[in-house]
Amino acid sequence: MKNNLFILILLTFSFAVEHKLLEENLPIEDSRIAFGTPVESINEYPFNAAIGIQWLTSQWDAYTFCSASLIDEEWLITAAHCLEDYQDYGVSNIDGNLSYEEGFPPVAVMGTIDAHFGNETTRTVKQILEIIIHPLYEPYPDLQNDIALLRIEPVEFNEAIQPISLSSTIPEGLDLLKVTGYGYTETGNFGSLVVANMSTSPI
Repeated sequence: MKNNLFILILLTFSFAVEHKLLEENLPIEDSRIAFGTPVESINEYPFNAAIGIQWLTSQWDAYTFCSASLIDEEWLITAAHCLEDYQDYGVSNIDGNLSYEEGFPPVAVMGTIDAHFGNETTRTVKQILEIIIHPLYEPYPDLQNDIALLRIEPVEFNEAIQPISLSSTIPEGLDLLKVTGYGYTETGNFGSLVVANMSTSPI
């Protein structure tokens, strides 16, 4: 029951944000946060994960293209639209059956501030075992119910890998929130963990 309630709360919040953007005629794809301040230590935001595919080269152990949040030892939560990129790398998820090209499984990278080049001893790469996309997800341009769950190989918690703390209160208008994720910095470095401030408005 707790798990169902938790997912319901997240889905409700996701729908409410999307509804507000549509109500104000603000294109959802243009409302993304661009750039931010690089995070100095993963210990500041240890719930962050980057998702992508295993990509073993002399420089990388994974190629990542989106962010997620750790909610317990085996589950991540992310945006459903992130998973559309997997199709370009031979990963498919048909009727819950996850398949991929040999040697290139979908993975999650945690415990690092740089998804591609991080060298922290806490850096951890875990394979994604299951993808659950909201059954009523609609892609661009509607982008409704944009939420998904990812089951990963169990991960051990440490100072750099922790589940996200969930608030028991709903943010009020003009509250200042912090948004974190892996993306581009102003210098163009992709894969860095960045943080940005965002003001909320009443819904």
